[in-house]
Amino acid sequence: ISGRTGTGKSLTAHLIHRHTSREQALPKILYPSSADPESQLQEAIASTKGGALLLEQIDQLDPNAQSQLIHRWESDGDSFPRILATCDSDLLAQVNAGEFRSDLYYRLHVLEISLPDLSERIADLPPLFAFFLAEAQPDRTLSIGSRAFTLLEKHAWPGNLRELRSVASHALTVCGEGKQIEPEPLPRYLRTDSTAIEARTEEKDLETALEHWLDLF
Repeated sequence: ISGRTGTGKSLTAHLIHRHTSREQALPKILYPSSADPESQLQEAIASTKGGALLLEQIDQLDPNAQSQLIHRWESDGDSFPRILATCDSDLLAQVNAGEFRSDLYYRLHVLEISLPDLSERIADLPPLFAFFLAEAQPDRTLSIGSRAFTLLEKHAWPGNLRELRSVASHALTVCGEGKQIEPEPLPRYLRTDSTAIEARTEEKDLETALEHWLDLF
């Protein structure tokens, strides 16, 4: 599962696992960038007992840990856990550069899911925002007003889903007992972004009108 930071790679992995027939409730989470990734790999693989294992940031796994992982995978056979892996960078490019083992890459590359930035899937904003609201406070029913949603649509979302979850939590905290989220409970920077966009639009409209007026003389 590939994508930039905050695009929802871990969430996607958990959703995939949730819809499988494996008995294990959740995959084990492994951070290969830890101080001792080789020992952590061994412990995580042993603890899954044929279940599932989530390898986060596998593009950061050092060469020794890569070798150990592929060796264990080949030796364990069918008893090896199901692997879900995430990465921020182009793993194939790392293979071509000799930075990532090709045999491990092709073991992993049975199915690839590439997650686009949130700015490229604005149509997903309403259900995603509703999901994060329900996740934070499942017993509360909240809707988002049209003015507030316009602010969300205009934002570039550099922090992707992680930023959207933070915005939802902020709105819940500030909204109080209200039933609808208006612009006021949203973080200030979102409202500032909108003001700046509107100001630039008005400035451009004025410039166009002046140019048209001057052309008459």
